[in-house]
Amino acid sequence: MARKLVLLLCVILVCISCIFRVGSEQYCDCRRTGQTLYMHCTVPRQKEIFQCIGNNTDANNVYFTDSQLTTIPSALTMLSNVSYLNLERNNIEELDDFVFSYIGKTLETIVLDHNNINILRNGTLNALVKLKDLFIRCNAIEVIEPDVINSNLKSLINIQWSFNRLREVDLGIAFILVLSNNQNLVVNVSHNNISNVTNYYQYPISIFNLNDSIYVDLRRNNFTTVDVAYLLRILQVKSLQDLYRLGNCGFNINYNPLLCDCNLFPFAFYIKEFHSMDPDNPVFAITCDSPESLRGMRIFDVPMNEFNCSVEKDCPATCTCQFTVVCNLLTITCADDRLDALPSLIPEGKTIHMVIHSRNLRTLSDRSYLSNVSILDVTSSAVSTVDNNFLHYLDTVEKMFLNDNSLEILPNDIQYLNLTHLESLTIHNNPYICDCHTLWMKHWLLKNRIKILELEKIKCATGSGIGKAIIEVDDNLFICQSDYKTPLLISFGSLVLLVIVVCVLIKNKEHMQVCLIAHFKCCNCLRSKFTTELENDVFIAFSKFDNDYVIGTLFPFFKKKEIKYISYHDFMPGEVLLESIEESIRSSITTLAVLTNNFLESKWCLQEFYQAHQRFICDRNRKLMILVVEDRLDQSRLRDEKIQIYMKTNIYIATSNVNYLYKLLSALPRVARKNTSAESEDVPIHGHHFGDNSSTLERISDSFDSNVTGSEICGERTPLL
Repeated sequence: MARKLVLLLCVILVCISCIFRVGSEQYCDCRRTGQTLYMHCTVPRQKEIFQCIGNNTDANNVYFTDSQLTTIPSALTMLSNVSYLNLERNNIEELDDFVFSYIGKTLETIVLDHNNINILRNGTLNALVKLKDLFIRCNAIEVIEPDVINSNLKSLINIQWSFNRLREVDLGIAFILVLSNNQNLVVNVSHNNISNVTNYYQYPISIFNLNDSIYVDLRRNNFTTVDVAYLLRILQVKSLQDLYRLGNCGFNINYNPLLCDCNLFPFAFYIKEFHSMDPDNPVFAITCDSPESLRGMRIFDVPMNEFNCSVEKDCPATCTCQFTVVCNLLTITCADDRLDALPSLIPEGKTIHMVIHSRNLRTLSDRSYLSNVSILDVTSSAVSTVDNNFLHYLDTVEKMFLNDNSLEILPNDIQYLNLTHLESLTIHNNPYICDCHTLWMKHWLLKNRIKILELEKIKCATGSGIGKAIIEVDDNLFICQSDYKTPLLISFGSLVLLVIVVCVLIKNKEHMQVCLIAHFKCCNCLRSKFTTELENDVFIAFSKFDNDYVIGTLFPFFKKKEIKYISYHDFMPGEVLLESIEESIRSSITTLAVLTNNFLESKWCLQEFYQAHQRFICDRNRKLMILVVEDRLDQSRLRDEKIQIYMKTNIYIATSNVNYLYKLLSALPRVARKNTSAESEDVPIHGHHFGDNSSTLERISDSFDSNVTGSEICGERTPLL
């Protein structure tokens, strides 16, 4: 029992001791060595901070790091002689001009690395008139307002803003400090996201002098190119001599993703021009990041003809197009067997080099752009024919390569060309025929042997000189032998071809008929002829809500093709609607139902279809045709049994067919009307017209009493007045 009491007493004493220790614990460590004050807080309590700084107001160097500060402590205003202030590794989000206004007269260096600052605002640093070094590295700065660095900072020579999130930097930083008579300046904005430079206040380069030394570190940013024209414009440079004012300045943009293409060419040109002025300048160490062939190479060392650009506009899909700016050269390379002819369209260029390799390229045809082609390489293809019009470009091309193709004979007209501009031509490794018809080729080769390369490889593939160079074959060996088999083979081949053509025509009779009617007016005779006394060719049954399609497409087409048509537009006011529909169907050879969702929803349209279908069944001289407007019809809504049965047992026309209008025309009979007396006056409900919509009348009276409301005439039609 005594032991338990002793143990309980010990526990109580320990607890009391802990309570007193917690109550007296210090959260800030404050110590001083000479003129240097060190502070570190686990919890930044203002009372302890004020107490520490209040006891050390004369300290020159202050380290207040790793202390979870979110703002610059106001207690720092008590420092009377501070020249170095280190606040790194805190959580400071914004600078405090209030504190700087007290310590700015003595502060020379401030370190704010590894904080959370995301913006530098105008006027924040104005009081730091003695400041030389400004370190704000490894923060989250995205925006620097244009007047943050200004002429008040007369002593500033070192700006360290690396490892932030800047997207652009203003050259005014350098200009303002030059105006403040600081001839030496380092600005480090490396390891940001900068891809652009600005000159907000438009300071001209003329304010620089040759003694100014400014180093701007832009490494590890996002520059892909350097737009020299833009820089010269914002620097207000009038002549190249003005750039000599930057003689002691260095701009290091190494380790940026620079693309060494034609856009970077002007910058590379200036680098080469000014290399002798300052060979040790870091700008001459800048390297290419792409293309792969130039990666790591100093821009200064890249040959000028390597600055190329891909050209997308008008470049054929099977080709690559590249522009070389130094010689204004367009190079087109097509190495794709899908190419079966010279491209019809290529990008514009004054000088063009074209390289084509395709096992399906069999013919060289005329192209307008060939007049600008200086080098044409069509080797290792399947060229067997060269058009005569193509040959004329041999007078403008400088080099042409036609070797390793399938040429059996050269075009006869080539022997009459002057070949003035042609420097070299290769035509070897082709299977040339050597007979009496190609003897001229031997003499032409000998005449132009200076311009035609590798003559010894231009050999006969047939005849007595087979395997020998054409120029070495004796003239007497170019012989033509008669061959009775050739005419026989030609006749037999022609007969087989004729049979094939006839079979194809029979198999595709309907398709051919539609094509002929579509493209040749005289082929309307292919349509079936029908003699009748009926008034109209077609009654068009359609919904009012499809007016835009019918009036805009069908009416003009029928008018152009002289088809007499009638529709609900032609119903006469005052007539009974059902009688008008019945009379229109009775007076027309064909009823055309324009099948859409609106048609299916209209009881009047369905009534027109039923009446036309009944007449079609009773009289086979009458036609009923369905035109399916597919983009206006939901097949799931097609539930009418009669329409479904008709579409399953009869051929209908769909708008997805490219020539559906002409297919419709071919299905309509070519009408020849019997001579009759003047038009009967007992058919007042419609007019005769070839697409004349001017007779369109108002609709049937609102008082029409039926199971179908007066507004439901073919798709909610409004009644005629």
